[in-house]
Amino acid sequence: MKAESIRRLSLLEKPDVTKYLGEKAPEGIQAWGNVEFLHNRKIAFFCSQRCPGSVLAKMYDLAQILSQRPVTLLGGFQSPVEQEFLNRLLRSAMSAIVCPARALTGVRLKAEWREPMVQGRLLLLSPFDDGIRRTSRTLALQRNRFVAAMADEILLAFASPGGANIKLFSEMRDWKKKIYTLNDPANQPLIAKGARPLLPQEVFNRF
Repeated sequence: MKAESIRRLSLLEKPDVTKYLGEKAPEGIQAWGNVEFLHNRKIAFFCSQRCPGSVLAKMYDLAQILSQRPVTLLGGFQSPVEQEFLNRLLRSAMSAIVCPARALTGVRLKAEWREPMVQGRLLLLSPFDDGIRRTSRTLALQRNRFVAAMADEILLAFASPGGANIKLFSEMRDWKKKIYTLNDPANQPLIAKGARPLLPQEVFNRF
């Protein structure tokens, strides 16, 4: 795919995230791929890198079942755990929206993304200006807020204690969106704070 495929969303295409982000909502959004996914039911996915094995096992079962649902997966997919989850779903017929923590200009499609992009199952979005070409923790946090604000529902597979995803969870909870986490002893702190426990086989009833 050529760089000319990157464009800015029109006012009619832009997802309305002002309700959640207020003055921090991006003025312009770069897009590369099939923008029709913006109208789909979108499930944001987050997972901390240091994820317990019991959660990983459930997460991969979840990927197999979720790939059969009429939803679009949404996320930054920055950590290796998140990337593996995305790659498993892209091997199915599922659609996905990937939001890098930088501008799209200069981004190269990963090998795993090329076929889904050609098939019209992949959309890359960025809320950042052209001048932002390097990622950082601050930009990743801004990107994650943007992803969560766009989503209809949120799946936080695991959040490391004291990590960035815990802070994001506290903020998302105030938005009154449905936030799910995998039903596992490692996620009891999230469940105690209001996350909805989810087993992979329950996906058919929830999504």
